[in-house]
Amino acid sequence: MRKDEACPSKYFRAKDYPDDWSQTVEIETARRETFQNGRDDRLVVYFVRMRSGLTVGVTVWDQLVEATGQDDTDNWKGHRVTLFRDWTTYKGNPVQCIRVRKPDEPAKKKPAAKDDKPDYNDSIEL
Repeated sequence: MRKDEACPSKYFRAKDYPDDWSQTVEIETARRETFQNGRDDRLVVYFVRMRSGLTVGVTVWDQLVEATGQDDTDNWKGHRVTLFRDWTTYKGNPVQCIRVRKPDEPAKKKPAAKDDKPDYNDSIEL
C-alpha cells in the first residue's frame, strides 16, 4: 500500500494520477469550504462514490458550466462530467491540474442492416 492509498487526500490532487488519467463521475453536491486557517473560502464539488472533492476556481467553474449546461451550482447535482489530468501555468511554471469536460458520448449503435431480399414467409392476400 502506498501513502496515497493509506491516507487519501480530502481533495483531488493531479499528482496522484497518471498523465493519461480520466474518469467520468456524477456530481453529488457543491458547497463552500474554508481553507488555510479560515482565511480562504472556496467552492468544492463532490462526486457520487468518491472520497475526494474538487476545488473550483474560475477555469474549472467555466468547464463545469460548459459540461452541465447550468450556471447555478444548485443545478449541477446528477450531471455526469469527466475529470482529467492536465497542465497549467502557475507563477510562470508548468504545474499539474485536474480539469473537467463533458463525458464522451457512448458509441451509438448502428441500426441493423435491413435485408433487401423479400421475405417469402409473409402471406400475400389476393
